[in-house]
Amino acid sequence: MAMRRWGFSENRDIISDLPQSLIGDILTKLPIRDAVRTSILSSRWRYQWTNMTELVFNSKCVNRPYTLDKLVNCMMPCLLLHDGHIHKFKLCIPPMGNSPGIDQCLLFLSRRGIKELDLRVDIEVLGPPAPGERQLVHTAIFSCQQLTRLTLCGLVVQPPPNCRGFPCLKHLSLDLCTVTLEVIENLISGSPFLESFEIDYNDDQLALTVNAPNLKHLTMAGTFRDVYLEHTPLLVVVSVNFISQAWEGDVFMKLPTTYNDLKFIKAMGVNFQEMNEASLFHHLILHAPNLEKLQISAVPIGYPQGNAADLDVWDEEGLADFKFRNLKSVKMWDVSNEYDIEFIKFVLGRSPVLQMISISLEEDCIGKLGMVNQVLHFRRASPEVDIVFFD
Repeated sequence: MAMRRWGFSENRDIISDLPQSLIGDILTKLPIRDAVRTSILSSRWRYQWTNMTELVFNSKCVNRPYTLDKLVNCMMPCLLLHDGHIHKFKLCIPPMGNSPGIDQCLLFLSRRGIKELDLRVDIEVLGPPAPGERQLVHTAIFSCQQLTRLTLCGLVVQPPPNCRGFPCLKHLSLDLCTVTLEVIENLISGSPFLESFEIDYNDDQLALTVNAPNLKHLTMAGTFRDVYLEHTPLLVVVSVNFISQAWEGDVFMKLPTTYNDLKFIKAMGVNFQEMNEASLFHHLILHAPNLEKLQISAVPIGYPQGNAADLDVWDEEGLADFKFRNLKSVKMWDVSNEYDIEFIKFVLGRSPVLQMISISLEEDCIGKLGMVNQVLHFRRASPEVDIVFFD
């Protein structure tokens, strides 16, 4: 007597029996070219991709060599056949000039109620574009007034004169874009619900005013001269990448308020030996009385510096009663000199609930053992703190 496998029919189409939600999840994990090809799997899968809510077009969609024309020829038929809502759209283009097809694509999206848009030059494949190779963002993007998330990378951003921002935008990222100070500030202030702003800017030195009353996450890297956080009372996370001799003004020195909601500060490339950087970082953390987490990478030995800082910058009279009353975790990389050590001493002595401080000494620094002994003998405001040294 032939045995039949329990629970399975010989004619059962397992692929077609998958739940609709699972089919959608599978399609979003595939390159768009492969998602289209799933139409041959079964009758139920035919044209399922035309209802995908997330679309990604990049170098994986075309055969080598990766060219803009090939990408456009792949993308336009897919968009024209698409029959549903498009909530998320990501387009990675090679830095080889503009194409009418790209403009048509963006105009199409502006009419489909797009929520999340990520438009970038494909840096991973071809490297960062030179300033002259950056492509102009089509003005149709600024008609996408339902956007909640916008990421632009390696592009020239020039909104039309009547554009002031996005009424629904919550997340804005400008990465290596060519954009003026006026445009940046208008995009921020014209997006009243903005909660997260990321910028990596290296074209010029800006004195940037951030006017965003609902902003919670701020990430900055590049060549800024000044930053004024005029109306950002709800900040929770601040991440700053300091570049030597770039932050030359009173960066963060004109903070208009105490940031009671600020819980996490991440600062990369802090030069405690340089007076301006030490002072501005000093000023920033003192305006965050409820700080819970702090991550810092110091600069390596021999890093260029302007005005030398005083070792006693952390022992000012006005700081006699200062405490990090909620600071629980500190991580610090590339510690290499007595200025870095003085900051660690300050933190250990002013953090009564600190649970752990993790320290990595710079690979080539001299006197590592002496630095370790110094830190281990510093006074600790918290009896429970663990001091960990890592490579």
